[in-house]
Amino acid sequence: MKKTTIYIMACVAAALLGLAACGKTEVVPNGNVEATTTDNTRTVVYSVGGDEGRKTLKDDAEWDAMLERFCSVAAEGQTVTFYSLGRPQRHSAASKADNKEDQHFSTDDREEMKAWMKAREKEGLTVSVSYDEQSGRWSGVARETTAMRQDLTECYTGTMTCVDMPWEDDMIVGATVPALVLADSTVLILVHDDYTLVCGMPLDGYGDEDTTATFCGTVEQRQTAGGETYSVLNISRANAAYMAGSWQVALAAQYTLEADGITALGDAEGYAAASYTLSPDGTATSGTATGTWSLDADGMLCCDLLGGEGCWEVNWLTATTLVISHYTALTDGGALCNQLVLERVGEKR
Repeated sequence: MKKTTIYIMACVAAALLGLAACGKTEVVPNGNVEATTTDNTRTVVYSVGGDEGRKTLKDDAEWDAMLERFCSVAAEGQTVTFYSLGRPQRHSAASKADNKEDQHFSTDDREEMKAWMKAREKEGLTVSVSYDEQSGRWSGVARETTAMRQDLTECYTGTMTCVDMPWEDDMIVGATVPALVLADSTVLILVHDDYTLVCGMPLDGYGDEDTTATFCGTVEQRQTAGGETYSVLNISRANAAYMAGSWQVALAAQYTLEADGITALGDAEGYAAASYTLSPDGTATSGTATGTWSLDADGMLCCDLLGGEGCWEVNWLTATTLVISHYTALTDGGALCNQLVLERVGEKR
């Protein structure tokens, strides 16, 4: 029996970026990262088609040029995803629980698309951008947590519709399920962590029927009891298996977040050259210390060896790079943010 749920959990991904045309990749050095928080200087990680890069941009002109290249790559049929280091979310840690919704945007104006990308980057969100040649529209998705592998997840743009459920389920009789119809007429039924998504409720900003939408996930072929084959797009938000392995801290920075912006304080104490091994069975080790780790329902990393109360935002995850942030509320309403850039040690998963 298939597992079911009666609402749409839209998981339009914050997909992956690959920008082979964006120039030489730069690795961020250890040490003070104050420059990454100035208004016109930023270090951007990006991915497209499994290719990942990291580049430091010195001014707004270089940032505008990179956004232009991002749009050009998207116009060629790729989904581009990026995140700026040192741009943690500006709202306070106390309010973060109320800001988990993905942000979606659609326009036929390239300049308007770039303006939206700029605004979401300033908010410290991971941004994905795609282009639908048939409709001539740009689509953007911005999210806080992205515990999905940027280098593995594919994104698909099509028209939202509802189709008859292709399998028998004793719990739901005669139900229709949401699906994405691609330009070549391929029908991808949407599922979330193997849970069936059932039509009948608003799609919470992800597109009603007959609207263009972009979803990221894994396409799987399944069969009905009668042997009929159908395709599903599994839009799982988080997969702990992707994060398992050994990680070395390459950069540890600390910031304060206030209403008027972000201030870089320098290196986060206690993380220099630290390493963490996250085992598939949920155990964690760091040096001689042992503990546990897991991903919560929002895709946040919970590990008692990382320090701080609560879980860490996962800003970026690929085969080689993991970026996480932790927020502590301050008495004045601001927040203290620790941000770690970790690089995978040994075999890529």
